[in-house]
Amino acid sequence: QTLSFSLDETQAYLREQQAIDLSAEQLAHLQSRTDGWIAGLRLLALTLGKIDNPAERDAFITQFSRSNRLVFDLLAEEVLAHQPAQMRDFLLQTAVLDELTPDLCTAVTQNPAAPQLLADAYRRNLFLTATDPFASATTAYRYHDLFASLLRRKLQEQGPDLFQAAHHRAATAHPDPAQAIAHFLQAQSWPAAVTAIVAHSLPQLRRRYLTQQTLDWVHQLPQPVVAQNHWLQLITTFHRAQVGEIGTAVVKKLMSIRDAFREANDKEGEYLALLAAGQASGGYDESIMAENHRFFQENPEIARPEDEIAIILSVAWGALDRDKWPQFNQLFSQILGMLAQMPSLYHVVGQGFGVPFLFSDLGMAPLEKLLVQMRAAHGDGEQLVHLGLYSLGGIVHFYKGALDEALRNGRTTRRIIKKLGNLAWQNSSPNFVELNVLLAQGDYATLHRFCQEQLPQVAADPSISFSALGFQFTQAVAFWHQGQTEALIEMGQKLADKYQIDLLDPQRLPTKVEQTAYLPVKAAVLLIMGWTALAAQQFDHARQYFLQALQLHHNFRHTFLGCHPRLALACLHWLWHQESGEPGQLAQAEQQLALLLDDAAQRGMPGLLLQNGRVVLPLLHHALPNSHHADLIQAALAAFGEPGEFRPISIPNSKESLTPREVEVLHLLMAGATNRQIAEALVVTTRTAKAHVSSILQKLGVSSRTQAVAAAHDLSLL
Repeated sequence: QTLSFSLDETQAYLREQQAIDLSAEQLAHLQSRTDGWIAGLRLLALTLGKIDNPAERDAFITQFSRSNRLVFDLLAEEVLAHQPAQMRDFLLQTAVLDELTPDLCTAVTQNPAAPQLLADAYRRNLFLTATDPFASATTAYRYHDLFASLLRRKLQEQGPDLFQAAHHRAATAHPDPAQAIAHFLQAQSWPAAVTAIVAHSLPQLRRRYLTQQTLDWVHQLPQPVVAQNHWLQLITTFHRAQVGEIGTAVVKKLMSIRDAFREANDKEGEYLALLAAGQASGGYDESIMAENHRFFQENPEIARPEDEIAIILSVAWGALDRDKWPQFNQLFSQILGMLAQMPSLYHVVGQGFGVPFLFSDLGMAPLEKLLVQMRAAHGDGEQLVHLGLYSLGGIVHFYKGALDEALRNGRTTRRIIKKLGNLAWQNSSPNFVELNVLLAQGDYATLHRFCQEQLPQVAADPSISFSALGFQFTQAVAFWHQGQTEALIEMGQKLADKYQIDLLDPQRLPTKVEQTAYLPVKAAVLLIMGWTALAAQQFDHARQYFLQALQLHHNFRHTFLGCHPRLALACLHWLWHQESGEPGQLAQAEQQLALLLDDAAQRGMPGLLLQNGRVVLPLLHHALPNSHHADLIQAALAAFGEPGEFRPISIPNSKESLTPREVEVLHLLMAGATNRQIAEALVVTTRTAKAHVSSILQKLGVSSRTQAVAAAHDLSLL
């Protein structure tokens, strides 16, 4: 007997029964919900026939879902009751399977006739769907979800022992280890489940990445079972380190697990627990690092090169966090040397390199070379092995000034992290890229939206909560560019309250800031306070904040949580000069920019000029004609999307000439910009913009902006 309709048959049936004419979307919705059950469609047709209002009918179809079980339970119970005993037993026992194959059905039912019963059930349309449209002896099938749910409830009603026994038989026969574990858990076969989970997790522990599925399995076990098993304890504790919970408590727990494995003479467990403790220590605990190295030497048959390089990487991060650059440079060189010998380890370190690595004494060149080698080794893709390629690629491209490529790499990184899960701490690099690219591009709306979406998650995650200041810094600079003075001052006030900053005495660094161990956090706080002071036109206060940030920056070098303080100082003095006209402020702006350019040129990083947004543009144009680093300035201007250079233009039949800045203003005039728009584009005051326009009118011998544009066309000035 045929129990289901095709899509076309469903449409024809509804039209015949109640003259119900549905849209293709509505029809597809009902078909997917019912799998074409004839009896179910008959009852649905009766209901739909009573609904005359099209809107109400549409709402009913939209709300109709698999939660509407009652009708289908009644139908399925009737179908089940009319089956022979052998078929009914077959249906009930095989309902524990997500996919039905002849072999699995035989194992679960312990009935040699199971393959024939499976074929009969499909032929008679007993709510079975073939997963392969070309049915064969090896075809797998699945039950309709609601029918499977009903069968499982019926099996449980016969007794939990029967239900668990069916799952246990499914587990022992299933070729898929993940499916086998799921069945062992349903069967409450705890010893078998533990054995299977541990075996499944070993490759993940060796790769230092546990999947969420593994954690979910462990969480389904009774707590006493987990507490009594060293491997399960290692899985749960290592996961804490994996998501960034780095600290004494986790390290202490991992070392106690290591001791338990040692007492049991389990070398593999001892090794993996020791590796996890090294990762959880963040490279700070030298005794644990020494134990790892000793284990490597004493147990070469177990130790692997990728584990050794991962430990060295942890120690390198520890050196970075303590600003021990000579030690870091040595360790970084060692890592690169190992990679040259063993290219297969690229994926191990790529995802472990962050922004600070670009500021080593070795420069960016080794990392750029590494990216080429990683791409050659792994190609394109969005798997775990590609995470380091795009994470590192994003920050390298940003500092090289390739903003579009940086953004593409950063967003690919984010997709990989979302796909894999349990890697929230890896978001710090793509977050850095997103924030800084959007700021440089002047896309403030997207920047604020990104901050609104991501900042709460970042602040709540202990592994990356410190990077919330990077969000706040870019927001502060964006507020300044947008003229949102109140929002910027409010942000500064909240920061001052949090860190107990005396806004009237910027020279005195508060105790709470002094006690912050991580220097980049201190500097980021000071940079934000500097921009807050600028918003209030407190130029000297801003200078004090930026100078203190510069003093700290000498120790940690990088710009992960903000801009280079010299860039902030250069912009400050330029704005101060624009406001006051003091030549000394212009000289200070030129000096700070020159020092920054020296550093950026040495590192090959035009991106260092981008991290205060477009406020730096007028200063870059001003410095370009006489700079020893014109190529670097040109690269930064290109990244900003600016013309490479504005040159002086002589006015025909006149002794006058337009300065580079006046040429830039004339470009804007010809585009129809108002004085205010010119001021915003050049990041100057409206008064300064008016002065430039007046000078242009005088030199061209005209009295209006319209006449100036006409004269520029007539004289072919641009």
